[in-house]
Amino acid sequence: MTLTTLIIMFAVTSVVLTALMMFLTDRVKNIPLTILQNFCGAWFIFSGAVKAVDPLGTAYKMEQYFAQFESTFSETWLSFIAPIFPFLTDYQNGFSVVMIILEIILGIALIIGWKPKFTAWVFFILMVFFTFLTGFTHLTGYVPNDANFFDFAKWGDFQDAQMRVTDCGCFGDFLKLKPYTSFLKDCGLMIPAFIFLFTTKSFHQLGTKMAMGFSALISLLYFVFLFVSLGLTSWVLLIPVALFSIGAFVLDGMEEKTGRNITMLLWTILLFFYSISNFVWNIPEVDFRPFHEAADMYNEKAAQEDAMANTEILNYIVTNKETGQTLTVPYAQYLKEFRNYPKEEWNLEQEVSEPVIPIDKLSEFEVADEDGNDVTAELLEQKGYSLMIVAYKIKEKRGTETFVVQDTTFVMDTTMIEGNTEPQIVKSVGGVTPREVTRDTYSFEDDYVQKWTSVVNPVAKAAQAAGARVYAITAPSDAIKLQSFSKAMAGSYPIYTADDILLKTIIRSNPGVLLIKDGVILKKWHYKKLPSFEEIKAGYMK
Repeated sequence: MTLTTLIIMFAVTSVVLTALMMFLTDRVKNIPLTILQNFCGAWFIFSGAVKAVDPLGTAYKMEQYFAQFESTFSETWLSFIAPIFPFLTDYQNGFSVVMIILEIILGIALIIGWKPKFTAWVFFILMVFFTFLTGFTHLTGYVPNDANFFDFAKWGDFQDAQMRVTDCGCFGDFLKLKPYTSFLKDCGLMIPAFIFLFTTKSFHQLGTKMAMGFSALISLLYFVFLFVSLGLTSWVLLIPVALFSIGAFVLDGMEEKTGRNITMLLWTILLFFYSISNFVWNIPEVDFRPFHEAADMYNEKAAQEDAMANTEILNYIVTNKETGQTLTVPYAQYLKEFRNYPKEEWNLEQEVSEPVIPIDKLSEFEVADEDGNDVTAELLEQKGYSLMIVAYKIKEKRGTETFVVQDTTFVMDTTMIEGNTEPQIVKSVGGVTPREVTRDTYSFEDDYVQKWTSVVNPVAKAAQAAGARVYAITAPSDAIKLQSFSKAMAGSYPIYTADDILLKTIIRSNPGVLLIKDGVILKKWHYKKLPSFEEIKAGYMK
């Protein structure tokens, strides 16, 4: 699906909703404004809904933004703002849920006409925030990696590789938009945001029955979209349909203002529990990421690597180290003039053609053992069943310990040994000196270790007994930490390492478990939903 398709979809939806309102009610005061209300409402509902299935994805995206804002502001006179962002990072999951709920609730508020002045101002403020976010993301493409955003004198030609965050996450993992596209989208939405501020008296406002009825319709449309288009397996999303349908009759006749307030309250409660259920109790019900169930990691990664290897060099981006001057030199021209750009004076970067197939995180799947040896091919080429246990972060408590080691001093001397005609070098102990050594130690949260010892390890042990390969992957760590954790959780399988962002992409659980066969992902489980190995074997290992 493309952004153009979505715009057409929202436009059609807004016209249909407006027609229904005109047919079923007498609340439409201004047809173009009602269409605009419904268009922006549908946009915000859908944008928030595709993120509600995976709130951790939004949280991880906000974590990237917070890190960039902290480093950017800490080097300026606005450095007093920088400490805010580590604080927000600590509560990124909650921040994500609040932002998602706010986005959906705002869309619903526009459609039912809840508190027009308040809704218009919140919509405007949120659009200003989104426009700033996407604008900042795009503009970082003009800023060299070793320069601060506010060092305008160092800005050069735009380069995708310089962007601090590669996409805004506006539609989560459902649809990836380039920051510039997202910025233009937000600039476009700023137009109705301004209009709403001065036209609230002409907003349509639905009565209790219609507010409940349209809420049931919205939830039904969303359920149908997920069920038909994306293979949703749970019927839990029919609960809002039933709830709002019943409410349309039970609350009919209630004072309109109160009815709209109750509608919004019910939506807030439902969205809160739905959002947190997709990471606190289970992994997302719908997986938009490349490591979804049925993904052929081995063949898809190989195909993407082959596509990247067959790209063509289009230009060289050359930047003078002394002056900062940046030039784009066509490849053929560069081959003739390369002596004019010695590496001692110029930074060189290739601009290549687009690969013939889309490239995603599967191409970045790289795993190493504790000695740094690449084991990626070994894992992907593994025949038969494997259990991959993913933990993007091992929650440890770090300390130090001091102990004494004995340093031995050796003395080298020459001596004559009977039977030899030449002097021989003899090594002897010159002395022993005690020395204190300090090293890092690690302990681990009991609750976190218990997730492994009580939940993961029994399944892993049974899988190994059945002949399946079992291994864990975590973020890069020093060998002592990995060895300490392996001992603490008493695992009988190796722990490998990979990029933490990659691991967050693979599964939204820490730890999470994947069942793989011949490089193909068969099933993924949140640790709280991990079945026994007997159930796994009966259901998926046939």
